[in-house]
Amino acid sequence: MAEGSRIYPFQFTGNGGEYFRIWIVNLALSVLTLGIYSAWAKVRRKRYFNNHTRNRLAPP
Repeated sequence: MAEGSRIYPFQFTGNGGEYFRIWIVNLALSVLTLGIYSAWAKVRRKRYFNNHTRNRLAPP
């Protein structure tokens, strides 16, 4: 490891069932709207991962 570098442990608290539901809804709405919904789908996916990923050094 390089001098001065740090390791920040991350923890993911989501589960596959929750994400699968988001993924399938995003896919269906993107297909039905011919891709118009894909921008909202991207936001929804990123929000899910951001809300379920924690840095263990940071307060909850």
